[in-house]
Amino acid sequence: MGSWQNSYTTHTSLEGMSKEYGDAKIKDFILVPSFFPAVEDGAQTGAMFGGPDIGFAISAKAKNPDAAWAFVNWLTATETGQKVIAKTMQQPSLKSVPLDTSDVVTPEQKAALEKQGPALGNMIGAREVPNADVATALGLALQEVASGQVSPADAAKAVEEAIQSAG
Repeated sequence: MGSWQNSYTTHTSLEGMSKEYGDAKIKDFILVPSFFPAVEDGAQTGAMFGGPDIGFAISAKAKNPDAAWAFVNWLTATETGQKVIAKTMQQPSLKSVPLDTSDVVTPEQKAALEKQGPALGNMIGAREVPNADVATALGLALQEVASGQVSPADAAKAVEEAIQSAG
């Protein structure tokens, strides 16, 4: 489970999904956020990759762009606004504001969530593959491996060839 799904660790979210989908068992699910596994021998896990999951924009047609900007600035750059973000289980951008884990179901989930904040300071890599040909090769390779059409080694070779071609 990725950080964008942190809310799935809360009683409130799970109870709401149980009611919405008519399945009482959903409220008993224990979902734990985790770091991506190491993909190379000897590599360490624990580094997050990517960038912010949330972006804000103000429409050029906004009736009151100054008020909209004041709200976005308040939400993203003040301690009070960041507490609102923390309550939604999104990682606050201010280090002084901890994630609000008061509604989290288990101690294991809480511990995993509390590791995310510090890891964001060491975030690496881009969230998107910056080259369209490489992204296409990667998507195709994943599909072919999943469907049993090629071996993982052959798929990796095809992606490596696309990377080399992209320069």
